[in-house]
Amino acid sequence: MTDFCVTETDPGVSSVVRSSEAVVVSTRQTGFGGEEMGRCLSKALQLCFVILTVSNAASRLSAQMIYWGCTANDTIERAELSGSGRQIVIGPVSNTDPGLAPTCGGIVVDSVQDKIYWTDWGIDIVGVSNPDGSEARVLIDLRAALADQQITNPAPRGIAMDPLNQQLYWADSGAGTIFTTLVGGSEIIPLVAGLGRPLDVELDLQNGRMYWTENGGGLIGSANLDGTDVIRNTFQTFINPLELTLDVEGGYVYWTASGAIQRGDLLGSDPPITILEDPDSPYGLAFDPVHQLLYWSSYSTNPGSIHWFDPADETGGVLI
Repeated sequence: MTDFCVTETDPGVSSVVRSSEAVVVSTRQTGFGGEEMGRCLSKALQLCFVILTVSNAASRLSAQMIYWGCTANDTIERAELSGSGRQIVIGPVSNTDPGLAPTCGGIVVDSVQDKIYWTDWGIDIVGVSNPDGSEARVLIDLRAALADQQITNPAPRGIAMDPLNQQLYWADSGAGTIFTTLVGGSEIIPLVAGLGRPLDVELDLQNGRMYWTENGGGLIGSANLDGTDVIRNTFQTFINPLELTLDVEGGYVYWTASGAIQRGDLLGSDPPITILEDPDSPYGLAFDPVHQLLYWSSYSTNPGSIHWFDPADETGGVLI
């Protein structure tokens, strides 16, 4: 959502994640409806869309949910995709521990165990709760957990999940590393290290690959899920990539970078192309495999807005 270099304290840093059964786009400081929501809309960062899969196709629209983080209110919130039913699920004005009020780096939904997980790069944790925010707690205190690896400056960002194996993956821009751990496990494993400020990570569970952005290196990288077969320059973007999302069935990876959305094939065999340039500076990004749509959040000239884009016919518009 920005066309300038993102730093650790930059208010334009956001994250987007997607599980096998949910789509999440993250940005911070956003919202809609009411005076409090208007304050959130003043700056966009960490907005999270989650489009849940339901068994009854006739009720699919009503079951689609949007989750987002809002650092103006230190909250994680949700609503139906129509914009109704807005609810604070994590934060100081909900029934959760105020210490969990997030500087949200990313959110992922586990539709197998019916949980949400998020990263907080302000207090360096991975949190977990029920989808409505109940039973919220710190799952991992990263400062303590990574101390034995001599990592003193963690900054967890985008988070992804293999729900069937209950395994979490996240990008840490402070450590320059992609980490993984089992839910409930005690061991945190560095999979790929030495990266240039990774801001996001996505999983292609069908083909056993993961992809990440290196904001500090101008790269889209990829590797096997166990960290082998690392290809740092799957795509050389020449501009700082921010968030990414995958269309596994279509064979594409999409990412935001410097006022544009770009696309490449998952194999990295063809040069990337720009599919959208917008003065609102796309930042957060997610792909909805059900409706074959991209959702993106803006930061620059129209902060706080959320847009949709159909890559097939190149149409789009403002969602929120």
